[in-house]
Amino acid sequence: MPPSDEWESTCQPGEEPSEASSRRQASRGMSPLVYELFVLGELMEKPMYGYLLHAIARRILGPWRPLSWGMLYPLIGCLEHEGLAISSTQKRQGGFPRRKSGQPRRIYALTPAGRERFLALMLSSPEYSRDTPELFIIKLTKFQFLTPAQRLRVLQWYRGYLDDLRTYYQMARSDLLRNTEISAEERSWIVPSIDARLQPLQTELAWLESMIAACRQATDSERG
Repeated sequence: MPPSDEWESTCQPGEEPSEASSRRQASRGMSPLVYELFVLGELMEKPMYGYLLHAIARRILGPWRPLSWGMLYPLIGCLEHEGLAISSTQKRQGGFPRRKSGQPRRIYALTPAGRERFLALMLSSPEYSRDTPELFIIKLTKFQFLTPAQRLRVLQWYRGYLDDLRTYYQMARSDLLRNTEISAEERSWIVPSIDARLQPLQTELAWLESMIAACRQATDSERG
């Protein structure tokens, strides 16, 4: 069961937004951009309540990156504290569910500052990390809010990540083949393990190049 809509914010009074983001990162053990951008992006679509945000997060982020209730509500509390989101209560209408206590649900919406923050995160180019693929997927699901030129910027950022990975594995493969201290039998198992990483990278890069080409064409057409 989810916690009450009344939560204790993890933001401290007078805390700067950057400090709040650092606190969120420490509490989750991963980049704060992943969950923060997800919530901001979904609220760009329309005001939502916690149950819906939680359900959508599982569909987008998958089973291994869950947005738990213990992460979701403190995050929303921080967004409200920073002036990026506001909340209101919604009375029961028709089949709209209510808590067993009878309290109406809390609905969350973005402020103008929240919309600006969303766009800033969408166009940011953070250092590559293990969270980069998830961050890119979230950005991709919200491409409707970007211009073709802005989409191109995001795609090129992610291509840099894939290029770095491909170069790393290609160099590892070459070093392995030159290493005379590794037996032929051992090498026969290690090389396929590297190829198993390279093959999906090549496929994803080919798909990404087609996306980049389409965005370039749309950008050129927009410029007229």
